[in-house]
Amino acid sequence: LLFVVSDAEGNEISRFTESIKAGLQVAHWDGTYSSRANINKRGEPITSANSANLVAPGTYYVGVYKSENGIIGQLAQKTEFKVKWLGNNTFVTDRPADLIAFQADVENSRRKITALNNYYNALDDKLAKLKANTRNTPGVSVFTLNALHSLQLQMAEIKIDLYGDATLSKREFETPPSLNGYIGAVAWASYSYTGSPTQGQKDKLKNANELYAELQAKVKGIAKQAEEIQKNLELAGAPYLEDSLPE
Repeated sequence: LLFVVSDAEGNEISRFTESIKAGLQVAHWDGTYSSRANINKRGEPITSANSANLVAPGTYYVGVYKSENGIIGQLAQKTEFKVKWLGNNTFVTDRPADLIAFQADVENSRRKITALNNYYNALDDKLAKLKANTRNTPGVSVFTLNALHSLQLQMAEIKIDLYGDATLSKREFETPPSLNGYIGAVAWASYSYTGSPTQGQKDKLKNANELYAELQAKVKGIAKQAEEIQKNLELAGAPYLEDSLPE
C-alpha cells in the first residue's frame, strides 16, 4: 500500500508505504514532510522516505494506492483529515508560514549537499580507477599519473571542507566548520522545532549555501579534467569505466 498525503492546496507533501496483511490494519503518519535529501531503498519495495520537518496544523488529504505484482492502481479516493498538535511545546512561532519556508530552505540545501557528497565520492573512486588504467595500459603516457595525482590532492582539500579534518579532531584539536557540519547543525536544530528560526540557524544556513557554491564549482572543475583524461585513456585502449558504453 502506498499512502499519499496532500495539503489543502493539493500539493503532495508526504508518501509512505505499508505491507498488506490480512484483517483490519491501521497505518500511522508521523505528521512530517517526506525528506527529499536522501534515496532510501531499504526494505524494497516497502520503502519510505525519511522524515523532515513537522507540518502546520490544518486540513490535509490522504489517498491510497495498491501495488500488486509491480502494477500500481488506486485503492481509495482522497480522504480529508485534520492535523492538530497537542500544543504542549514551549516555543511556538506566531508566524508558522515563515518557519515552514525556512525549514523548506534547509531541506533543499540538504538535498543539494547530499548530492555533492555522493558526486564527490563517485568522482574520488573514478580518479582511482583512472590511475589504475594509466598504470596498467600499454601505450598510455605514464606522466598522466602526475595530472591525476594533482587532482587527488585537490580532492583531499575539498574533503576537509566537506567533512572536517578527522586527523585533527580525533586528537582534540579545534577544526574549522565543515559543509556537512553546518547543514547538520541547522537541520538538527530546525526539524521538529516550532519556534521562530533563530539568527544562529539563519547564519549557519547562509554559511552552508555559500560553502556549497564554492565546493560545487571546484568539484565540477575536477570532474571536467577527469573526463578529458578518461577520453584520452579510452582512445589509447584503456578499459572502459562504468559510465562509458562503447558503440
